[in-house]
Amino acid sequence: MFRRRASREAPWCCAGLEGMYNRAGQQGVGLVVGWMRGCEPSFRVQFRAVNSGLESIVKASPPTQPPLIVTEMGLRFCPFCGTALEDFYGETIEGLFKPGLAIEL
Repeated sequence: MFRRRASREAPWCCAGLEGMYNRAGQQGVGLVVGWMRGCEPSFRVQFRAVNSGLESIVKASPPTQPPLIVTEMGLRFCPFCGTALEDFYGETIEGLFKPGLAIEL
């Protein structure tokens, strides 16, 4: 498989990561950037059962087993092109935060 290396002038390392970021907060898979332990930024793949803001509807009529509405998994490298995320976005990472979407760790 060939990897396309983005130039540092590009805002995204690849179109795949940009697409995941644009889906953040929607049902399915998205990319969120949040704070870990209140001081370190982290990149996370987020898996959502429902769109952000609709969680209370699902929780209002709980089944016998509570549903898992949202879960996250940390990322160090882009899953599409292999770019080291902290190195590539280090100086611009604060501009990627979308408050309220990431699970606070």
